[in-house]
Amino acid sequence: MPPYFITKFSTFEDKIFLMKRILFIIAILAGIYAFYEQSKSTPNVWISAICIVVFMVGLLFLNKKTTSNSFSDSDKENKQDDK
Repeated sequence: MPPYFITKFSTFEDKIFLMKRILFIIAILAGIYAFYEQSKSTPNVWISAICIVVFMVGLLFLNKKTTSNSFSDSDKENKQDDK
């Protein structure tokens, strides 16, 4: 039986929200640890690189559904007609 915090979310959208929240926490922790690793007297380059990759991939998946600021084709046609 899965843990309670997973069974509490019954719909698919709720599970996606939980996954994004967990991914956000992992990405932030990886970024913080990358900064912490750089503060050491001899930082390990491999650990820093892996933390940065995890941070960037986490942000990529979190921002995957963000809309762009570019205009649609109908907006471009309306601006050309106004000139």
